[in-house]
Amino acid sequence: MKELPFKFKERMIELLGKEEYALFEDSILNKSNIRGLRVNTKKISVEKFLKINPYKLEKLSFNNDGFILKDDEVQMGGEVFHQAGMFYMQDPSAMIPINSIQIKKDWRVLDLCAAPGGKTSQISNQLSDGFVIANDIKFDRCKALVFNIERLGLENVIITSSDCASLCKNFKNYFDMVLIDATCSGEGMFRKNPNLISTWSEKNIKRCCDIQKSLLSDASKTLKKNGILVYSTCTFSLEENEQMICEFLVNNSFELLSVNKDVEKVTVPGYTVNKDYDCSKMRRCYPHMNVGEGQFVAVMKKIESDGEESNNFNKNKSFIPDIVFDFLNDVEVKIEKERLFNKSNKIWILPKPDLILKNNVVSYGVKLGTIDNNKFTPDHAFFMTFGNQFKNKIDLETDNYRLKLYLEGKSIKVPIKNGYGVIQVEGCTLGGFYAKNNILTSLYPSNLTNKDIFNKL
Repeated sequence: MKELPFKFKERMIELLGKEEYALFEDSILNKSNIRGLRVNTKKISVEKFLKINPYKLEKLSFNNDGFILKDDEVQMGGEVFHQAGMFYMQDPSAMIPINSIQIKKDWRVLDLCAAPGGKTSQISNQLSDGFVIANDIKFDRCKALVFNIERLGLENVIITSSDCASLCKNFKNYFDMVLIDATCSGEGMFRKNPNLISTWSEKNIKRCCDIQKSLLSDASKTLKKNGILVYSTCTFSLEENEQMICEFLVNNSFELLSVNKDVEKVTVPGYTVNKDYDCSKMRRCYPHMNVGEGQFVAVMKKIESDGEESNNFNKNKSFIPDIVFDFLNDVEVKIEKERLFNKSNKIWILPKPDLILKNNVVSYGVKLGTIDNNKFTPDHAFFMTFGNQFKNKIDLETDNYRLKLYLEGKSIKVPIKNGYGVIQVEGCTLGGFYAKNNILTSLYPSNLTNKDIFNKL
């Protein structure tokens, strides 16, 4: 069993008191972390998922799509329903920041520290006519972000890998909402990831504070008047939470808002560190008091604009070859031609026309496919996002032997129309295929194959 650092104990006793701290420490060192599951409503309704899923779930009171997973032994990454994008595994307390506000369906949103994509996908699910720019400064972390956005079939997400200062300087007074799920000392993750305990230090807290101040300063300029800034961490230190926000409010034209009532009920108030602000509007989660790991959230509204609106988008002047339109006609999927963008013979589907960022783009939206030697090859992301529009599709039961063959990349003999199509499970797409003379060739990417799935089929 790991020991918590002495200085960390002192700091937490000062916050909680000795009796409360004893409960807190016991929850960290002796209790298991709580696993959460959030239904991806872009793929399947909550009602349908509850009818077909084989898991033991308990509803979360503050999130209509969220549940506690009671099956401790189930490895969810090895589940076919997971591969089909029906849900995202997310700590219950990590769902709280996005549930703290009411997102409007047409908002323009910036998620500054987005990987691996839990909060990005939460936001995306609530936007029917808006979009998200999901950024992470570390390119390696963007790989997980891309994987999750593709698996979930989200078409309104642009992914970038840029330092926040460079990204934000090109957007002034533009976004309706900015999320800063800030780099932090990670004290709230000690139970879930005990290895973080050995990395804790007050020096690291100071380092994280410097990053957080910079993030807040950059992000504040990108919001339009009355835009919403959501700041969250998974740590407990006053310096990174209440003190950070109060210092920001002193120096910027923002108003602290209350969180949604359902979130208020499952969290505790922030600590008063500045009597000029109602710090109880900031909210905390503790593993011994609340559902999930440690979390802090503060919601603020920009009171005054600081200039004209500007953005970093280019006009779409790219040429789309006829073979792309021929492919779309063949599979009978309708995409507005204004949303198609050609970048070095990679064809993208933009969330909206002309949303073409100039720098550090990892994903412009949904990758439709690639042109090579006048041949068009569709991408897995296209099948996952637009699979329901395909006429040529096969829905297989989880106990159908053909499903295992498909996921292994093997051919299947089945009477079906020639051409491209998709394999689905309970109406949710797993991937694409190409059929000719009743032989279906699997186009499921070999790098996604999970042996745990085969053991269950």
